[in-house]
Amino acid sequence: MTSLAEQLHIIEITSDQALQVPVPDKCLDLLRQAQRAGIPAAGLYALRAPLSPRKLGGFVRDGADIWIVYDESCEGALPQALRCELYALAQAEARVWQFATIDEDWAEVRRLWERAAQLARLWGLEYLFPADYLRARLEEAEVLCEQHWFAGYLAGCLVPFIARAAYDALCDIRQQEGWSLDEFGEALAGVSSNERANGRVLDFDRCLLGRSWRLPYRPEKTFGELAMRRSQRSDRLLRSALSSCAERPTALSQLNWQRHRGGATALGFFQVEDEQDFAAVIGVLNALLLEDLPGSKLAQWYCYGNESSRSSVPPLYRLTLHYGESHESSAPAREIWLLFPSRHVRHLDFEAALQRYIASWLACQGIVVEGPREGLATLWGWLK
Repeated sequence: MTSLAEQLHIIEITSDQALQVPVPDKCLDLLRQAQRAGIPAAGLYALRAPLSPRKLGGFVRDGADIWIVYDESCEGALPQALRCELYALAQAEARVWQFATIDEDWAEVRRLWERAAQLARLWGLEYLFPADYLRARLEEAEVLCEQHWFAGYLAGCLVPFIARAAYDALCDIRQQEGWSLDEFGEALAGVSSNERANGRVLDFDRCLLGRSWRLPYRPEKTFGELAMRRSQRSDRLLRSALSSCAERPTALSQLNWQRHRGGATALGFFQVEDEQDFAAVIGVLNALLLEDLPGSKLAQWYCYGNESSRSSVPPLYRLTLHYGESHESSAPAREIWLLFPSRHVRHLDFEAALQRYIASWLACQGIVVEGPREGLATLWGWLK
């Protein structure tokens, strides 16, 4: 973990501008009041811009510091900063950081707002939390809880911190599309009358789901002539597969890995012929790409095929994974091979759905497109 002071130092170096502003006296007084009451909060930082999307303050465990956004030129800046500070003080007091479910996570958010209002009343700041304001925060938390469930299903993972990261990434799409809150909620749930919106949320940047990635040497971002046209059915297939692996996570240790090259690489081979096969493949890929391991991860996708022979020689897909400081030219730690043997029109939607899933990872990964001969030669090198 990185302390707040370290985070601010890194931001100032990389952006060449100071983020900190003077802390208002009333905010400092509130911090001292909390410290006298035994709440373990060490320092307070006022910032001109938020450290996290759509947040105006927070408590950082490493160092036990609090940050708040404060712009004295904005009307209501001080009351808003004090409310955020009280919420962060409630977090510091609670010392609860991990939750088993999304419901537990957001139940704690509601409890923290109620505790912040209690602290305000205790310290003579009850004017900060009129009944309608607190009620709005509690109702907002209910809506956000539901939307985080949808975000978790779209991420293929219901772990609360993954769902939060997915939601933040999905909010970027909402901003790009200019959706209202209701339109956003419908798209998340997949019930929008605009089918494009239902598919658009599948495109959120999955590289933001909390892992450390190294960029590959060949970070191309397109399938070239092998790009498949997306359809409503391919979108529904991907959404369904992600929901399935969210509810029934894949246990990587139980997969039938094959060891090659002196055991350095674990290989997995899969073919997709029906919806159950496709859901299983997405489950494996999602588990691998979301796996929480020390150090960084490097992923490279390969697509072997060409359009002229597609009807007779279906493309091969390959994912290679390196961990830690392992170089891209060395044998990967894990490798997945995927084949779509059927060329029936309805089965092409499986391949289109896979391409959409891969595309959502390409901000931190790459796709190399080569001919079928190269793919078969590489595969034969493993099997001989």
